[in-house]
Amino acid sequence: MSNAELVGLFEATFHPELQVRKQAEHHIGELSKNPHFLSTLLQLINTDGAPLGAKQAASIYFKNRVHRFWDISSTSDKDDGANGKVENHISEDDMLYVKQHIISSLVSSPSAIQVQLISCLGYILASDFPNKWPEFIHQVVKLLESPEHQAVYTGLLSLLEVVKIYRFRSPKKRGPVTEIIDVVFPKIQKIAETLMDSSDSLALWMIKTIFKTYATAIQRDLPASLQAQESLVSWGTLFLKLIDRSVMPEDTEDEDEIAKEPIWKAKKWAYHCINRLFNRYGNPALLPSKQTQYQAFAKSFTANFVPQILNTYISQIAAYTEKKAWLSPKIRHLAATFISDCVKEKSAWKLIKPHLDMLVSKFIFEQLCFSKDDQELWEDNPIEFINKKMDPLDDFRSPVLAATNLLIDLAVDRRKTTLEPILAFTNNIMSAYNQTPPEARNYHQKDGALHIMLSLSAPLSSKKSPIAGSLEDFLGSHVVPEFSSPHGFLRCRSLDTFGRYAVIDFKNQELLATATRLVLERLHDDQLPVRVQAALVLQPLIGNEAVREALVPKLSQIMTVLLDLTNLIDSDTLTQTIEEFVETFSDHMAPFAVELAQQLCNSFMRIIGEVSTNVPDIESTDFDDLNDKTMAAMGVLKTIGTLILNLDSSPEIVLQLEQVVFPVIRFALEQELVDMYDEVFEILDCCTFTLKKISPSLWELFNPIYKAFMNSGIDFAEEILPSLDNYISYGTDVVVSHQEVQSKLYNIYETIMKSDRVGENDRIGACKLAESFMLNCRGHINHHIPGFVSIASTYILGQDAIKTRSFRVYAHEVILNAVYYSPQETLDILERNGWTQGIFIDLFNNLKSFVRVHDKKLLIMSLTAILQLSPEKLPSSLQSGLPQIVDGILQVFQTLPKAYEAREQIEKLYAADTHENFEDDFDWENAGYDDEDDEDIRDPEEEYFNNLAYEASAAAPDEDEDDGDALDDDSDFDENLDEELAFETPLDNINPYIHLEYVFKAIETENPAVYNIISQNLTPEKKQLFSEISQKADEARSNANNQ
Repeated sequence: MSNAELVGLFEATFHPELQVRKQAEHHIGELSKNPHFLSTLLQLINTDGAPLGAKQAASIYFKNRVHRFWDISSTSDKDDGANGKVENHISEDDMLYVKQHIISSLVSSPSAIQVQLISCLGYILASDFPNKWPEFIHQVVKLLESPEHQAVYTGLLSLLEVVKIYRFRSPKKRGPVTEIIDVVFPKIQKIAETLMDSSDSLALWMIKTIFKTYATAIQRDLPASLQAQESLVSWGTLFLKLIDRSVMPEDTEDEDEIAKEPIWKAKKWAYHCINRLFNRYGNPALLPSKQTQYQAFAKSFTANFVPQILNTYISQIAAYTEKKAWLSPKIRHLAATFISDCVKEKSAWKLIKPHLDMLVSKFIFEQLCFSKDDQELWEDNPIEFINKKMDPLDDFRSPVLAATNLLIDLAVDRRKTTLEPILAFTNNIMSAYNQTPPEARNYHQKDGALHIMLSLSAPLSSKKSPIAGSLEDFLGSHVVPEFSSPHGFLRCRSLDTFGRYAVIDFKNQELLATATRLVLERLHDDQLPVRVQAALVLQPLIGNEAVREALVPKLSQIMTVLLDLTNLIDSDTLTQTIEEFVETFSDHMAPFAVELAQQLCNSFMRIIGEVSTNVPDIESTDFDDLNDKTMAAMGVLKTIGTLILNLDSSPEIVLQLEQVVFPVIRFALEQELVDMYDEVFEILDCCTFTLKKISPSLWELFNPIYKAFMNSGIDFAEEILPSLDNYISYGTDVVVSHQEVQSKLYNIYETIMKSDRVGENDRIGACKLAESFMLNCRGHINHHIPGFVSIASTYILGQDAIKTRSFRVYAHEVILNAVYYSPQETLDILERNGWTQGIFIDLFNNLKSFVRVHDKKLLIMSLTAILQLSPEKLPSSLQSGLPQIVDGILQVFQTLPKAYEAREQIEKLYAADTHENFEDDFDWENAGYDDEDDEDIRDPEEEYFNNLAYEASAAAPDEDEDDGDALDDDSDFDENLDEELAFETPLDNINPYIHLEYVFKAIETENPAVYNIISQNLTPEKKQLFSEISQKADEARSNANNQ
């Protein structure tokens, strides 16, 4: 096909008529089977005079093919060819051609195409560098040495892509990038140096790319060459020079647009580089104590570089507060974050202290005040305002969040110097406000003052807070009155502030009652953000008994308002409030529980409908909004589950609720809403466990559950399996009478046990399912016993097939259950496969791991079932091992009392109201340091997590790599198994002492040969233990008769 015809095809891909587009796409798809098609596309992209639209369409198609087919190993689950093997749709000749020409194509392409090719380059490098493309760096260096800026810029972009590959890899696997840093970074440092005074746009983009490359290179490790004093001085000088460069935009109204200009992009990355150097490698106060390789560097960096850096940062902030300089929002965030880290370091803190007043009263305070942008967002899009302002983590790089963190670090870590001035400043603002006539008040400053108090609420509201005694006066004088402010934003802020301090012990009940009444009034405010904030304040308020009593008569109205709000704004925070209400007022929910559930189901279907509507239009979809809606839908389902769980004492209502939620669950399963599976199956689990039966409606869901699992649910096996266990336990009559149901349950077990997509936690769940199957369906599933035994034995006897003690126990319990179900058949299966000796040796070697009551009961039931077989039917290895089996049984009985005791202790813990005795109070005694203290501030908890993170980082396999030596993701949690109080089986009703006594009496009369073998090997100690077991059996019978 000629070049012109190919151009015509790509132009047709954006033709307004759908049929034309489809024909063009189909024709291109056929052409793509040509072994040189990728080369042809790259030639078209490089063709002078070809229409830009066609070239851009070709570049997108080129990118998609590279991403899909370049690295064959990464596409095995994307495009299966014949016999399940992936066909290589890119020929070796094409690959070679692309690597030879893609960089030159980058040089000559406009930005719209360049961005597609850069994406391709990164993907190719991730697959081929360095082994299959060793000459790449030579090509880059050649570009960097070019006299043409565009060629140099292309070289820098290419260098960034190769450095990105290694940004998260461990030091031992960063060899290639370390060589690049040693050889190439001095060159790009010199390039940046020559461009530093330029105002040319391309030069600034080049500087930005150089700095971003540096920041990417030091993400996880700081190579020795970059630790060297000469390198630090050279690079640090560049960073600070650009940061200190005076640039004042003519118009600062649209901050987001200004921040996109290359000078501000470059400045931002200069801050990034310095912050990363200090935060990860150069701050002794933040450096994990186990990360010893950077201790010397940190000491040098703090002493020799931090003073100059701090001076530059503070100068920039001071100029910003005086309107002599402008800083983008992200730069303000980075500057505040750096200073926050400096607060903890002893020498840096001394440099900060003289600037404390400016930092608090001008910089931090300005960031926290309600701004013009906030006002515009409030008026134009109140829902977005709610999402952004009421969830600060929604934008964790905002200057507001960074200023808040800086304020907290100052007030807490250096409180003996800072807390009193901060509170005095805040009090002065609020007092001046109160003394000013309403028409002349500065409402924005009042908002900022409340924001300061709100930010410090965690330490200040604690019982040992230095201002604990004056908090009620503060709330009464400065907060509650603003519930009626003429300004919506101030009503909103005051409600939020009150909610943060609602945890204190109110002595002034009148104040509490007034505040509660006003909060309820604000639920009907004319401003949506105020209504939402009032709803959120109710959550901490109901922790107070007096408030709870006052709200009981109004519950129905409050729940209606809360549900109405969830229909206006999709917020998981709101659904958490509803969930808290349901849990707190569960005794009062029954009268309107069904109506509430119906409203929640309606909300869920509305939200999901909006999500489904948005998904097809990928380009215009707001994925943040989509994520918010998904989280809100999940929150609604979680609230339904909580409602059902808290009505467990009213099964007749739960049955009605089941009918209400049935359509929602069916819809989620049939539409494969995998994000909702956790909540969907929690609801199913709650319904089935509470009712202890499977209704006809729920049996209608069994096939959709099975289909959902087989299609996409295996990744959610841990969430699905408890509900299936309930189907077996409480729907046994249906299971035993329907072969199809049995086959599907077995298929689920087999799929999980054989899949390489699951971890050992999921396989443990499958073992539990098999156990429930065998215990509840005795005599009805004989045909599945060989499969259960075979799969479990393969794991137990396979080399390194089991990584955790927990999974080993559960795998053994599958076989023990099979023995209990049908001892003769199970032993025959083991013997035919030569597994008997290996299984029982491993079992007895691991008896100490069977720590729970259920484990020990199962051991007793299974091992005694073997003893009841006649000797000639036993495998030869077990015939001679009968005394060892008896020893094993006695060993289990010796530890059984401790297991019962441990279970009783756990039951008592669950029965007790542990929350009333729990106090998570801020430790004011150990917070705050004098200026004279000669130590860095190290929070023990933060130090622990820093070391944990360091160890995890050191041990973790690198991104994009399959580390064959990596442990299973569950291996770090291989502790003793805990009692599962909600796990119910038919063994719960069996008394092991009575059972053993019964078995031995039966063996004595019915199987004397076995009895003689056992008796001859009993020592006096073992006979005494049998006597004690018999005594406990008598006690158990006596207790049962007396009940």
